[in-house]
Amino acid sequence: MKFIKKFLTTSAGPKEKSTKNFLIISGQCARCGEIIQARVDLENDLSAEYGEGENETTYFCRKILI
Repeated sequence: MKFIKKFLTTSAGPKEKSTKNFLIISGQCARCGEIIQARVDLENDLSAEYGEGENETTYFCRKILI
């Protein structure tokens, strides 16, 4: 039983989030002037749009800033 408790407490701890694969973007509200920041995960948030040629792949991301 001690082995299971030890395993659960060590593996269920919080994981560190790395900011190496993120891009921080900023936008300014046109109404109040507040600067709002958002983080784009470069591994999960990007969508690919494939062109007809081999080198015509573009990536885009849509974020809603509130």
